[in-house]
Amino acid sequence: MSVSAFVRITRPHNAVVAGFTALIGYLVATGTLILPSLLLAAVVALITAAGNVITMSTTSISIASTVPTGRYPPGRSAFPAQRSTR
Repeated sequence: MSVSAFVRITRPHNAVVAGFTALIGYLVATGTLILPSLLLAAVVALITAAGNVITMSTTSISIASTVPTGRYPPGRSAFPAQRSTR
């Protein structure tokens, strides 16, 4: 697996948004942003990336078919209840 595939499987955009959301939550809760809150954002982003890797590696759909485009093939879904019966 290439390095770019390892990065893509973490879904970096999702991880960054999760970290940013943690910062917004901290700001709303305390009214201030301090340096340790940046550590909070980094930790949340890393945990989100790890969760994304676990999710992608345990799905029944091949990672190679979903990671490059971020889309599932027609008639396929990550959730069995949503799969087409056609």
